[in-house]
Amino acid sequence: MIVIGKTAKDVSEDEAMDYVLGYTAANDISSRAQQFAQSQWCFSKGFDGACPIGPAFVPKEVVPDINEVVIRGARNGKVCQDSKLE
Repeated sequence: MIVIGKTAKDVSEDEAMDYVLGYTAANDISSRAQQFAQSQWCFSKGFDGACPIGPAFVPKEVVPDINEVVIRGARNGKVCQDSKLE
């Protein structure tokens, strides 16, 4: 997840990184029971605790090229995701 460090509006692509403060992790947790009970999937993401963020924060200066960062997720020891962020 990108953390924006200052107010931004109508920022050009060339200037975008000037507004990035750093990066952190977020976990999109949905209530599957609510998700499949209706057609509005966004509703299932609106419960308390549905999107824990952090606790780590990495300043953008520590990551020279965000496109080279690899995210790897595992569940019960089995890799579910292993890819670059691009």
